Amino acid sequence: MSVMITSARAGQHVARQSVGSRHAHYRPPRHLRILLADDHTLVREGVRALLNAVGGFEVVGESAHADEVVPQVEALRPDVVLLDADMPGMSTVESIRAIKRRSAKTTRILLLATSAYEDYLFEFLRAGASGLILKNATSDELATALLEVHRNDFYVTSSVSHRILTQWQPGSSEDRAALRADPLTERERQLLDFVAGGHTNQQIARQLCISVKTVEAHKSHMVSKLGLRGSADLARYAIGRQWVMIAA
Repeated sequence: MSVMITSARAGQHVARQSVGSRHAHYRPPRHLRILLADDHTLVREGVRALLNAVGGFEVVGESAHADEVVPQVEALRPDVVLLDADMPGMSTVESIRAIKRRSAKTTRILLLATSAYEDYLFEFLRAGASGLILKNATSDELATALLEVHRNDFYVTSSVSHRILTQWQPGSSEDRAALRADPLTERERQLLDFVAGGHTNQQIARQLCISVKTVEAHKSHMVSKLGLRGSADLARYAIGRQWVMIAA
């Protein structure tokens, strides 16, 4: 956690520039409302200091116990819950499900975790989380992750995605067949691979030499073709498809 605090103080100007450039087509609220949930006071203080340094974020509440999170979510209606993956009280999966049941539809959940919890990523996503970031992330990455999950565009630290994709064991043959039989074009599948890797729209556009608007249009078409509800579902589908292709 100390890495993040140091980064916030030393890289404040860089973080502001980078986040702004990555979200040129996204207009966040004046202050993104964040609920911090972590049982370590030092971690909460560090993240609060980091977000204050970057700017554009308002910490509206803090929780030190998993059982406190849902009542605070109901009362404060944050835009994003930054949830520690190892809180005392109910399990992380139970917490995620409870938050999704009792919060506004626009409330997102970003898991804050150590590398020990990387293997639970897909379980967290299936429960309703919008993403995961490691506790040794930089201030720039944390700010980007919060903005990405708020716009319902999903975020997972790329190093986490890559490691899990190479270790995942396949599910049933029916699951594999269903994911392979998608109606996507070759270009859409190519873009989907970048989505599975946790790339932002800006990064995908740069890699494929197309505009950000074109990336967004492709995503919209894929959501419609696959009968999904939005970009977060598309990201989950993308990761599932990657796992199936690797396991095949």
